[in-house]
Amino acid sequence: MRLLIFLVAGMMCGRVNGQAIKIDAGSVYNLSLESNVSALFDEQEGIDLGKGLDDFKPVSAWFPGWLKPSFFPVEVVVDLGVEHQVDSVAIYDSEGSGLVQVSTGAPGSWSLKVEDRSEKYYQWSISPVNTKTRLLKISLYSALNIKEIIFFGSASRRVGNTPPPPAMVPKRVPFQEFLGVNILVGDPIEYLGFTPWVREYHNWNWDEGNENYGQEAYDYDGFPNNKPKWNPSYAGGGGWHFDRFYTQLQSRNIEIVPCIQGNVAWISGKEMKPISADEEAIQPISYQEHAAHLFQYAARYGSSTIPARQLKTHEQERPKSGLDLVKYIENWNEPDGWWKKREEFFSPFEFAAMLSADYDGHMGTIDSTTGIKSADPNLNVVMGGLSYLNINYLKAIKLWSDVHREGSLPFDVVNLHHYSLTSRNPKEREALSPEEDGLKEKLTSMVDYAKRDMPGKEVWLTEFGYDTNPRSPQGVDKIGRFSSEEVQALWLARSVLEISTTGVDRAAMYMLRDVAVDRGRLYQSSGLLRKVNGEWKPKASWYYMSTLSSVMKDFYFSQDRSRNGVKIYDYVSGDAKKTITVIWSPTSSDKRIKGYKLPVNTRERVVNITRFSSTEPNGTKKALSVKGGEVILEVNESPTFVAY
Repeated sequence: MRLLIFLVAGMMCGRVNGQAIKIDAGSVYNLSLESNVSALFDEQEGIDLGKGLDDFKPVSAWFPGWLKPSFFPVEVVVDLGVEHQVDSVAIYDSEGSGLVQVSTGAPGSWSLKVEDRSEKYYQWSISPVNTKTRLLKISLYSALNIKEIIFFGSASRRVGNTPPPPAMVPKRVPFQEFLGVNILVGDPIEYLGFTPWVREYHNWNWDEGNENYGQEAYDYDGFPNNKPKWNPSYAGGGGWHFDRFYTQLQSRNIEIVPCIQGNVAWISGKEMKPISADEEAIQPISYQEHAAHLFQYAARYGSSTIPARQLKTHEQERPKSGLDLVKYIENWNEPDGWWKKREEFFSPFEFAAMLSADYDGHMGTIDSTTGIKSADPNLNVVMGGLSYLNINYLKAIKLWSDVHREGSLPFDVVNLHHYSLTSRNPKEREALSPEEDGLKEKLTSMVDYAKRDMPGKEVWLTEFGYDTNPRSPQGVDKIGRFSSEEVQALWLARSVLEISTTGVDRAAMYMLRDVAVDRGRLYQSSGLLRKVNGEWKPKASWYYMSTLSSVMKDFYFSQDRSRNGVKIYDYVSGDAKKTITVIWSPTSSDKRIKGYKLPVNTRERVVNITRFSSTEPNGTKKALSVKGGEVILEVNESPTFVAY
């Protein structure tokens, strides 16, 4: 059959019969690392097929990049929307040669239709497909420049021009529910008074053996003879009691969201996908061990009581369920990490498969003791936070779910990370203010997509922040009168304000305390606290976050009145009787505007303003007179809160 494909392709000339199938850029999904896959279909508008393809010389090319060999084949999926009769495909080659494949079918069950060696050099290669399909997969096995691909055929049924559904209006989220922070077990929780919720980094291996990665023999049996420990955990030298830790947080009215990250040593490497060498990453069943652990986690810390026969615990622990200490569980951390090895990187279809197992045991088809929802239907599943704002990745997860779950999405929360930087490459990047980064616009685009195409799902941003050491790739430097710690504080506060306008339901900054002794390395000095003589002490950013929380409380975003290069955001209280206007200059040059006249919609003669302080947890306060519906104040790069 393969020989026949090559013979037919070789005999066909540049003239084709049939109609070119129009490919919309929004229906093309890159399953590999980020690259401009839309270039494969961007020059077909208006081509005259009656003249054949010989005179059609496309210019723009899709180049997947100089990837490590393990990342090949790189794959692109095209969704035609409805089933089509696909008659043939034309591929325009340019430089280099290598294998290109075209398959039809669905994720996990593809059927190879075309193999092209890409050896024609600036010519078209035309091959038959002769298949009815909705989805097409293009696979490249080397770093080729493919300039255009045209599919020929017609829809098997009429394609309607149904307009996309309107974006859902984001719900109003007050600051007392919105603002969070990332923590680790053992962090100084006495400094968490400013936040209603925390995201806790929690390594799977801590609960399941805590063995050293890479060794050949283990003292821990692993699945299916799991004996997890939480109170105390296997890790932490017997001092990490998670029942106690979670209870302490709950007693302070702080909601905890565990992020179950990493692998276990008895499966494979720390950051590798949690599957054995002989398992397929695209199949939900491959993630049974991971989903089974999340079942146990959900059974213990969720609200549902589980029969004792379904619980697994170490002999030193008493089996428990329904402790009702956790409402949300996140199933991984940054599955799309572009810097990772291929065995660590999840393509969106691979991550969708694990999400499906982790959510409900792939709709209950694995077994009754896998998946978070199988243990507690009331628990909310937070998808592992994506390392950057990647709509394509979300769309591909939805496509997989449409095919394999009849449209049911295996998560309750869309979870994103974003750091305001000039580049994601640590060797090239520098920190940017949230306004210069366009943080508001970027997040609004993500939220608009999610609220429209994933209705009913919350959208969280669970990592953003800055290092205070200027030598870090995302470190901030002093600006005018502001020290580097004050700039971190300013940009964090302004980031929170920008995020609050976008429809994001929750945002957690990275992180409560510095991670390690600060040598200028990435993420080591992102904390709100730093170590001084063995004790944790607040940075300016902790005071700013405390002030932001105390001032805003039950207020939520109302309107944007920005003008003439000055940011002006109005927030209203839950009873709509009070307003707080926040005003600042979105520059990074220590700009100050004296005598600024701010309109305020109040009959009061006096309004109260709050400014940030690097030493006061509630900021500094002052009264201003209202004259002619305006207050006069200095505007600078530190937000000022005007309450009336």
